[in-house]
Amino acid sequence: MEAVMNRDNFLAQYSSGKRNFEGMNLRGISLSEVDLSAVNFQNAYLAGADLESADLGDANLQDSNLRGADLGGAFLQNTNLKGADLRGANLMGADLREADLDGTQLAAADYDRNTHFPTGFHPETAKMHRVP
Repeated sequence: MEAVMNRDNFLAQYSSGKRNFEGMNLRGISLSEVDLSAVNFQNAYLAGADLESADLGDANLQDSNLRGADLGGAFLQNTNLKGADLRGANLMGADLREADLDGTQLAAADYDRNTHFPTGFHPETAKMHRVP
């Protein structure tokens, strides 16, 4: 696995127009409240990342590792999360409406009454943890 990209390097590349971060090692990166709409994080390593309140609408996170990531309050509408690993992630208050959760691993991920899921999705079936 390649070296971890730091926040400043990532934001410099993102600000210059780069949107393809496929396969990048972004472990533990802090990108809270950043507009990351339509970014490509396919196969990226984002375990432990701080993405609280980030805009990830229309992003591609297919097969990415988001174990233990903080996605509280994140906007994830129309996001491709197919096959992503979100075990133990914080999804409290996240908006996942119309997100593709096919094959997504969500066991022990936290959600609350403010989390919005795609129509027909049942967090209990995915072994998610409801926080009162």
